[in-house]
Amino acid sequence: MIKKTSGVFIQSFTSQTIIHSPRTGNNIFLNETASAIYHAVGDGIYIENLIVGIASEYNVAPEDIKNDIYKTVELLLSEGILIDEL
Repeated sequence: MIKKTSGVFIQSFTSQTIIHSPRTGNNIFLNETASAIYHAVGDGIYIENLIVGIASEYNVAPEDIKNDIYKTVELLLSEGILIDEL
């Protein structure tokens, strides 16, 4: 299950979100789709459910966006913006 990390500074604009990583000090710029992924995590979600939810929101097949979602989640995990709780 992946969850949002607490204490992260977030600034949302019309089509983009900027998140400051307290772990690395980097500012991460998320486009509209990556922002949707981040916000869909909520208080915690399994990656499979995240893929299905985002696919449904954008009206695409889950297998068509699975790799992009994994890449986005991996970036957010590496920056400490999301955590993976087993």
